[in-house]
Amino acid sequence: MKAGHILSSRIGPPLWLLAELTYRCPLQCPYCSNPLEFAQIKNELSTDEWLQVLRQGRELGAAQLGFSGGEPLLRQDLEELAGEARGLGYYSNLITSGMGLNYDRVSALKTAG
Repeated sequence: MKAGHILSSRIGPPLWLLAELTYRCPLQCPYCSNPLEFAQIKNELSTDEWLQVLRQGRELGAAQLGFSGGEPLLRQDLEELAGEARGLGYYSNLITSGMGLNYDRVSALKTAG
């Protein structure tokens, strides 16, 4: 039996879902910035589309969720997405530079999930 066959027969459901909510970011870090025009908001998924992705991820078996980007704090719907993730039972975390984060936003995110 080939090694690839053995490995593929052991692959289970995804455990982790990385949700890259946006490519927008207020920073221009050389190790992260992409020369392509990722700042175009028109190409981002809508709130409803992200909610569907979160639901589908749970249906597939994902237990952990990382909100990332770009800078996920630029999404005005982040609290709504975090609340849905909590309701779905995800263990969630926020991968952020913290730019623009203030007490009110931290409180809102904590309340949401």
